Amino acid sequence: MIADQNRRTFLATLLKIPPALLGLDWRLVYYQDNQGAHNTALPSENLLDLLQEESFYHYEDFLVLATEWLYIGKLMNIANRIEQRLSKLEEAVIRAPAPEKEAWLGLLCQYYRLATEIPRHSGTTEANKRQSLQFNAKAIKIAEEIEDQEIQIQLLLTRSGIHFEQRHISQVRAAAYRTRQLVEKLNKRTPLYGNVQLMLTPILLSDATNDTDLLKSIRHSQDKVLNTVWDKKTEPDRSLTKLTLAGVHHERAKTFLEFQKLYPKQDYLTDATNEMRLAWDNFSPEFASWALYFHLTEVHLYKAQREIEQSAQAGIEALKAARLMKSRRKEDAIVTLYQELRGLDERNPYVRNLGVQLGMF
Repeated sequence: MIADQNRRTFLATLLKIPPALLGLDWRLVYYQDNQGAHNTALPSENLLDLLQEESFYHYEDFLVLATEWLYIGKLMNIANRIEQRLSKLEEAVIRAPAPEKEAWLGLLCQYYRLATEIPRHSGTTEANKRQSLQFNAKAIKIAEEIEDQEIQIQLLLTRSGIHFEQRHISQVRAAAYRTRQLVEKLNKRTPLYGNVQLMLTPILLSDATNDTDLLKSIRHSQDKVLNTVWDKKTEPDRSLTKLTLAGVHHERAKTFLEFQKLYPKQDYLTDATNEMRLAWDNFSPEFASWALYFHLTEVHLYKAQREIEQSAQAGIEALKAARLMKSRRKEDAIVTLYQELRGLDERNPYVRNLGVQLGMF
């Protein structure tokens, strides 16, 4: 056997020898590059392999594009297309050849992760709550089966967030602490690691009232993430998650709000205000969906400062963003915030305006 792979590729092409007889993958002979361009006619025996390969790229490309739509706040515009492709992908995984099964399962896992967001934004009905957990559970099962720890961490982070939304306290803590255990094995400069450190904070803080060591650990972890992003030392991973200065400062603002609840005698609200200013300073339209979450955080921040007018104004902006994203769940959350503001100052014209925008007057 000739050790030089390029030489064997040349001979297979020149002499029309089946690639397998020279110990070659057929793709090395019939692809010009890693973009899928063909340099010669494909033998019929490889046609099925080619179709399978092209189908995989098709699903993978759509996943990347759909994830971008998630960040710009237009995921619900293509919800039907995601559901259709998920259904077809489930069938494709069953037919996938054994050597390629793991790659197809990894792709299906990521589609379940993306599909989880659809019922999360569709509303707070019990059916939507169940479906989001079911999609997430299917994805976790696959991640464990193919032993992909990176995807498993990403999915556990999502699961802790879903349980947090649904007020499943014991399940929240179980998923959060499992995520925290696994994430320590990751590269600490990746977007996934940074997002875990930031997004688990609201969950972990519920146990931190008298745990000063945990509070210090949380602040230290967030500072490290901020420094990594600020110094532009993040390293890519396969999670498709994003880590930017805007997102980091927003999560830090939320953390200071939680600190204020735990220690009301200290002034963490000023810190939260500064972090929100920095979040908006670094805001980018490519992450347009984050505007909704930034406005919602401002509603809580201004309410804590007893700035009812500004809180209601932030609620109106959040409502506009939620409707652009077609997020029924966030609209429901804004209704709850409106009721809280109404309880504080029912006659405030801005609070009343928020009620008008919600159709509650």
